[in-house]
Amino acid sequence: MDAFSFAFSLFVIVLGLALTEVLGGMRKALQARRKIHIGWLVPLLGLVVSIDLITFWTVAWNFRNLIPAHGLALIGGFVVTGIYYLVAGLVFPDEPAEWPDYDTYYFDHRRFVAGGVILCNLLAMSFVAALGGNFANWLSIISMGIGLGLWALLLVARTPTQNIAIMIGLAVWNPLTMVPIAVPLWFPDWLY
Repeated sequence: MDAFSFAFSLFVIVLGLALTEVLGGMRKALQARRKIHIGWLVPLLGLVVSIDLITFWTVAWNFRNLIPAHGLALIGGFVVTGIYYLVAGLVFPDEPAEWPDYDTYYFDHRRFVAGGVILCNLLAMSFVAALGGNFANWLSIISMGIGLGLWALLLVARTPTQNIAIMIGLAVWNPLTMVPIAVPLWFPDWLY
């Protein structure tokens, strides 16, 4: 087993559990749909958190040659994936009956979720940079900045329509942030 496989096995377990939290929350909501108002906000939040988790997973894979198998790297990776797990657990309520209107739940919890995702992304970028990763091309920096900016807008958006629009933007934009990092060969050299 190489160093990356050793380190990544811990991260994969926690990230998989985080995705399970979101999917389990959606399952509970669908089962209780006759007793509660689900709306669009919480399911969209579940979608964009899931996409962000998958994006993180992909970026970690692409920087696999930088991840050493020592204690500090494992602790750093666990901090980021642990925060993702906590954030994913807040997307849907544990007991749907306690929140008959999921829009109310969303507005009570969205700042914790969005703030946690921003924190995870900033920590992950910091760890990659500290390990010698290079985000030096302007396309990567701009794409990550737009993604983080959309998450930041989610912290302050007031109306359901604004929140839905921002989350649709995240659902479209966030996968695009993987492109310049994951597949730089897709772009001609003059773009960098």
